[in-house]
Amino acid sequence: MNIQKPRDGNAFYKKIFIPAVQKADLFGVVWHTLRHTFCSRLVQAGIPLTTVQKLAGHKDYSTTLIYAHLSPGHLHDAVGILDKETKKTDSESGPAPIPAPTPILKMG
Repeated sequence: MNIQKPRDGNAFYKKIFIPAVQKADLFGVVWHTLRHTFCSRLVQAGIPLTTVQKLAGHKDYSTTLIYAHLSPGHLHDAVGILDKETKKTDSESGPAPIPAPTPILKMG
């Protein structure tokens, strides 16, 4: 098979992408599948949505928000930051009070 160097995206799509999809016997795989997978994996890896927006070339942030559900851990991380700040504030206020000693019961 003689593969010529593509000169533009359309040539790549027709000469390389489509034949590769057909050779791999894949169904339903289109160019957008690659874009979607790219964005999905970035979000799943914890990349901030604003960075994904820039890398994907999304003009509107709402387009990138489609992928937000793939990163539920970011919600826990956000709350974790607050939790760390609360613990830091608690430790700065001094040591916790020492509990009262437990009374000793005498038997007999």
